Amino acid sequence: MSQQSEIVCRDRRGHRLHHNVITVKPILIPEEPRLVKPKLHLVREKTVKNVLPKSLYEPLEEIAKKLPWEDEYRIDAFDKVYWAAHNASCYKILNSNLMDTLKQENLDIAIAYGSNPCQLAVTHILAVPTIYFDLEGLTDETLIASGSPLDLSYPPSHCNTNENDHIMMKFMRHSFCYLKEYLAQSELPFIASLVSERHRLLDGPITKMFAEDYTIKKRYNGFPDVDQLKRHSAAFFVNTDPLLEYQRALPPHVIPVGGLHIDHPKPLFAPWNTTIESAEEGMIIVSLGTQADSGYMTEKQRLAIADALSKLTKYRIYWRIGPNMNRLLQTTNSLEKDLPKHINLTTYIPQNDLLGITTQILAYCNPRKIRLLLSTTDYLRPNRSLLHSTPTF
Repeated sequence: MSQQSEIVCRDRRGHRLHHNVITVKPILIPEEPRLVKPKLHLVREKTVKNVLPKSLYEPLEEIAKKLPWEDEYRIDAFDKVYWAAHNASCYKILNSNLMDTLKQENLDIAIAYGSNPCQLAVTHILAVPTIYFDLEGLTDETLIASGSPLDLSYPPSHCNTNENDHIMMKFMRHSFCYLKEYLAQSELPFIASLVSERHRLLDGPITKMFAEDYTIKKRYNGFPDVDQLKRHSAAFFVNTDPLLEYQRALPPHVIPVGGLHIDHPKPLFAPWNTTIESAEEGMIIVSLGTQADSGYMTEKQRLAIADALSKLTKYRIYWRIGPNMNRLLQTTNSLEKDLPKHINLTTYIPQNDLLGITTQILAYCNPRKIRLLLSTTDYLRPNRSLLHSTPTF
C-alpha cells in the first residue's frame, strides 16, 4: 500500500517536446512484487521506504482482513487507522531529504491526491501550482473546496439520508451536511475539530506538523491551513464520469477525469485466452478488491457466493480470492472440491485486460465477452467498467 503523488517537470534547457514525470511514493505497507507496475518512459519514481513502524502498518493490514466481512460494515471505520499511519509517514517525509531533492528539479505542476493533506503541504513548500485529484469521485470536500454551486436536491456524498423523507426534511438534512463541510474547511481550528473528525485527526495535525517545523518556521510567518491550500488548488480533477453523477453545474476548473488511471488492455495469454474460448455464453469476473481480503470472509459468506455462482453453468467464472486463498480453502470444508468446473478460484486476475476484451470484440458481435463484473463499490471499478462497456453489480 502506498500514497503516491505525481509531479510534472520539464527541461528548460532543451525543446519541450515531452514532459518528464516524477512520482513520489511513500510505502506504508510492504508491497507485493507482482503488484508493482513497471515505470513508464520519462517517469522517475522517488520511493520513501520504511516510513511506518510495524505497530502502525499492521493495523492497516488487519482492518483490511476483518472489516469488510463484519455484519455491521462501517465505511468510515478504516479512516482512523489510515489517518494515524498517514500522519506518521508525513512526519518521516518532512524530516527526510525528499523536499530538498525535489527542489533541485525544475517543477511545473504537481498532482496531489485527495485525503492527503501532506502532499498539499509539501507542494506549498516547493511553491508549485497544484492540481487536487479527488479519487473518490465528486465528494462534498471537493464541492466546497472548489466553490462549486450546491444543489440541495442532491444528497451529499458523506451524509446518511432517507429517500422516504419529505422533500423539506431532505433539504434540511442536506443543508446540515454541507454546513458541516463548510465549517470543517473554515480555517477555524476549534470549530473545525468539533464538527469534523477528519480535521481533528488528519488536516489539523498535518497543519500543526508543518507550522511547528523549525526550518519552515524560519521561512514562513505562520504556515497556512491545509484546507486553505486545498481551496487554492489550480484545478480539481475528479475521478468520475458525468454518467455516474447527478447533473450538477460545475465551474470550469472542476474536471471529471474518470478512467484516467486505466491502462490500455494488453493481449491475453494462457490460461486466460484459452478459457475465454471455452465459455459458452461469456465470462463473469468476481473480484472484491485488493483492500478487502476475500481469504478472511466467513464460511457462510463464502458458501453463499459459491452457491449463487454454481447455478450460472453457461458462463466461465473467475473468482479472485487474493494472496490468502490457501487460508480460505483450509477453513472452508471442501470448497474447492465441490465447486463446478466452470468456476476458477485464483489469487490474481488481469482485470483490466479481461474487461478490455469486451470493447475489442464488440465490433465482431462475439458472445465470448465479459458479461458481468461483480465487485466492490469504489470509483475505480465503475469507471473501468464504464470504459469497457461491462455491466457491473
